[in-house]
Amino acid sequence: MTEYIHYFWVGFDSIGRFPLFRNAFIFLCCVVLVIVIRRLTASFRSGGSFFEAYRIAEGNFYIHGAIQFGPRTIPLKDIRSIQVYHVRGRYGLGNRYMVYLERKKGRTITLIVGESARNCRLMESLRADTRKYGIKVYGDIS
Repeated sequence: MTEYIHYFWVGFDSIGRFPLFRNAFIFLCCVVLVIVIRRLTASFRSGGSFFEAYRIAEGNFYIHGAIQFGPRTIPLKDIRSIQVYHVRGRYGLGNRYMVYLERKKGRTITLIVGESARNCRLMESLRADTRKYGIKVYGDIS
């Protein structure tokens, strides 16, 4: 086992000598670190799981997605309607849910949610979770 680790370390060290590979590796590590930190802060703030795409709690819609520009905490009283579209993946990229949060004031926020068993259950419960706030949910939620 140690010879595999040594072999890996020698290869990693030889790649690290080239500035292009070293800088690309450092850049990718920084991007992954930022994504993990953004997702962690969103999940701590909402009290939800790290692996959830979003969470509805305390009258807010918390977006856990790491690549989300704009506000990540939206009060439910500011949401007019939610539209959900099931998008088929091409070339083996997997299916997705496109969630559009139409706000009463401001821009519509787009949220992309990958299709998994957990996210399917989350999307099915979306209509029931937002019913008491008077938010209409349109689209193809199975």
